[in-house]
Amino acid sequence: ETVEVSTMLKAYQYASDALGGFIEAIDDSPLSERTIIAATGDHHLRFLSKGAQNEIALNYAVPFFLKVPKKILTQTSYYYDPTRIGSHRDIFPTLYHFSLSNSLYSSLGGENLLQKQPVSNYGYNNSVVINSQGVYRLSSPKKLYPWRSLLTNEREAVTNSEPNWGRNYQKLQHNFLRFRVNANSEKHALIRPTTTNK
Repeated sequence: ETVEVSTMLKAYQYASDALGGFIEAIDDSPLSERTIIAATGDHHLRFLSKGAQNEIALNYAVPFFLKVPKKILTQTSYYYDPTRIGSHRDIFPTLYHFSLSNSLYSSLGGENLLQKQPVSNYGYNNSVVINSQGVYRLSSPKKLYPWRSLLTNEREAVTNSEPNWGRNYQKLQHNFLRFRVNANSEKHALIRPTTTNK
């Protein structure tokens, strides 16, 4: 087990170094003026503790690195607030703002995390929801653990005033995917060539 943990940590170090080298290579080239770089992560390292009771959100937190060329920043509005709450559902709307000039796109409630207007401040994954009041597990949505600091929560729960938000968001995802699959199937059925007997 120790050898496997060591191997995983070396792989993490290698991947981080490779990302840094990639960013430096772009920065040192003409591409730097027209390339948006975004990086994020999504997985726990196996065999590492899932943390203490007061680190529920931190256990599921993922990094989001975004580098936008100055030329693009001067032509778009943005506002950085390190206390804003978001999750993977917000990454693409954030990228679209800087890369798809006024294009329409589908979003399941995701927002541009760098918009000047306030955001709803919800983060979601299939286990945990975070909002401006605190964090709760989808397995026990009535128990909200209020924030203690930026990424830590109180150990004692209070009654969650919005226990259905996470389940409702899951239903939205499910219904959207079902709609897309059905719409795609109908589209292909309409254009499927027919055969005739001669």
